[in-house]
Amino acid sequence: NEVPADSDRSGSSWENATDDIAAAMAEAARHRGELWLKEGVYAVTDAFDIRSNVGLYGGFVGTETSRNEADPVLHVTRLTGDRERGADTEVAFWSDAVGLSTNSVFSGLVFASFAKHAIRFDPAALRSTCRIENCTFEDCGLGPSQSATVLSYGTVDIRGCRFARCRSVIVIGWG
Repeated sequence: NEVPADSDRSGSSWENATDDIAAAMAEAARHRGELWLKEGVYAVTDAFDIRSNVGLYGGFVGTETSRNEADPVLHVTRLTGDRERGADTEVAFWSDAVGLSTNSVFSGLVFASFAKHAIRFDPAALRSTCRIENCTFEDCGLGPSQSATVLSYGTVDIRGCRFARCRSVIVIGWG
């Protein structure tokens, strides 16, 4: 996705958008913040760290001033592991440390073509909590080893999500 030419890349507004999702999540974690992703396709080449108290929301055009203005059906925000193009990214979002993954929110996003997991909380993230709402998962967990679209050892609240062509959908407490 394009960043405006005169953007300071701080992510503080649509005019100052950033294309560095990892840095934006780290900054948002400092303030119990939100990331609003503009419609488009985002290729994920390395897993992002799941951060506590950070919400990741899709479905924006790039002019909204309120999260309620997002329309993820009309303005699709797609995160892809690009498996169909040979990149074979295994995981989109990952947490392997206690305290880095409480009260996370994923909303209005499409997760596509991740070889193992779209969202993964390792055993170290045992007390993790996450809400996943109005998301679509496509062609996830189809890699050569055992996998699940969402893997967690903690608490996951899933609402209004759609799963298509995924090997295992949700596994909680699996090792």
